[in-house]
Amino acid sequence: MSDEANVPLLEDGSLELAGPPWVKEGMVTHKHHLDGVAKKAKDRNWTEVFAVVQKGQMSLFSFTANKSMGRKSKMTRNAAKSSTVAVGGGNWQDNATNLGTFSLRQTLASALPSPGYSRTRPHVWALSLPTGAVHLFQVGTPEISKEFVTTANYWSARLSTHPLIGGISNI
Repeated sequence: MSDEANVPLLEDGSLELAGPPWVKEGMVTHKHHLDGVAKKAKDRNWTEVFAVVQKGQMSLFSFTANKSMGRKSKMTRNAAKSSTVAVGGGNWQDNATNLGTFSLRQTLASALPSPGYSRTRPHVWALSLPTGAVHLFQVGTPEISKEFVTTANYWSARLSTHPLIGGISNI
């Protein structure tokens, strides 16, 4: 038996190249819709982010300079302005700010039915967290929406435990 067969599935780097449902990434427009059950989020603006769904997590990244990044990053930006900056050919994470990571355990992703969120945002999918929080993501096509939904639900199913037998009943 080869050593490759003993590599845990979550750590197999070759699967990242396989695409959905193993990994899905791309630019999306994100809105934190609800903080909990019937509790609206404080900042409900749409923002453009880079989303990565892999290994049971969804991470959101920003490539723009954020005012709330802090003093250290401002100093780094000022130093970068004064020196020559190479573009491309490197790790994209060097230029990205991690805005947050969600565990996909006990989550549910679903595409909003036509016309989507609105006529101007037709291709939106929602990620419902176990806390009751809901995040909305706008993408360019229904196919991209389906790939994100499929990938998020795939990892949720792999990581989530099944409900207890007596947990749900009609009595």
